Amino acid sequence: MTENVAITETVFLFAIQAAAEAMGDNWPFSQPDLSTSTESYVNKRETAKSRLSKVEFHRSFYADDAAFVFLSREELIQGSQFIVDKFASFGLTVHLGVKESATTERMTSKTEALFIPARSKPEPLDPVLTEDFDVGENRFISFCDKFKYLGTGITSDLDDTHEIERRIHLGWVKFHELKCLLTNRRTCVKLRAQLYLQCPLNTVLSGCETWALKESHLQRLRSFHHECARKMVGITRWHHQHQGIKIQDVLDDLHLDSIENLIHVRTLRFLDRVAHLDPDCLIRRVACSQAEKNGKLMRGSKPRTTQQTWAKTLQKGGLVPENRNDAQMSLWESKFLDHEAGPLIDANLKLKRSYSRYYNVNRRD
Repeated sequence: MTENVAITETVFLFAIQAAAEAMGDNWPFSQPDLSTSTESYVNKRETAKSRLSKVEFHRSFYADDAAFVFLSREELIQGSQFIVDKFASFGLTVHLGVKESATTERMTSKTEALFIPARSKPEPLDPVLTEDFDVGENRFISFCDKFKYLGTGITSDLDDTHEIERRIHLGWVKFHELKCLLTNRRTCVKLRAQLYLQCPLNTVLSGCETWALKESHLQRLRSFHHECARKMVGITRWHHQHQGIKIQDVLDDLHLDSIENLIHVRTLRFLDRVAHLDPDCLIRRVACSQAEKNGKLMRGSKPRTTQQTWAKTLQKGGLVPENRNDAQMSLWESKFLDHEAGPLIDANLKLKRSYSRYYNVNRRD
């Protein structure tokens, strides 16, 4: 297919879609045991099987990027060959690594596998599970510790620490690119604040709506936000210690909100879009899904989940009461409507009905 032909990209997308549908109709491998509740919930497992319905989700496509979920190494090897053959039947090629031989040099594979161990198995990882495997003649797929998919870094422990650190680094790069404008005292403060929000901070918080945030993550983000604010007004930590300048006063002078509220607002806007989706939409079903328990639970503190972060955000905004029974619903609604509109509530009062719909609260016109 000639690359300079205008219709090439459109035909390519049709070919990708056709291959995806063909694989979906004949997918012979196990799928993750996911289910969603007919009654929406936040940070709460549904135990009544009568209210649970299965969610089929084992792949993700975006243009020429694709991700597939396999539950064992054996199925991964078989499935990789299945995908390569199915793509080839539509004239598509999967980029695989090339082994070194007498006539060819070794080439790394753009297609990689990421092994995510079960949390119920803390024993040391068997190296055999992450060895490269062959796909066809003289081709292979290698394993990696982290992978960037659609701009987001995914690690084997599913922790967002690496992604947040990477985002903060990119944020500093953007800040230094615009330093001459952001630190120019002769430029309007509001203009500099808007430039900071749109470029450096937007780079850092891109994708924060689905982060499973821990306090250590918030501390790193808070440190970046405060340090940028200090540079914009021309002070250092010395001024906090010896002149009694508070960081909240610095943020107020720049018309900037706290990093927590900025994250809450972005998360609430994301949940608003999810709330307006059809209940049968895959995105909404996956967002509310829960996995079947497999094996014994590990002792100690449980890892933070994205749903727990969403629940905390909704509670911060006063959008989800602690007890959502019918007897207290009217009390909660009156309390919400009479709430003094701070920066967070101000931006999200209009979202109330969407969250009521999303969390199975009776809507009032």
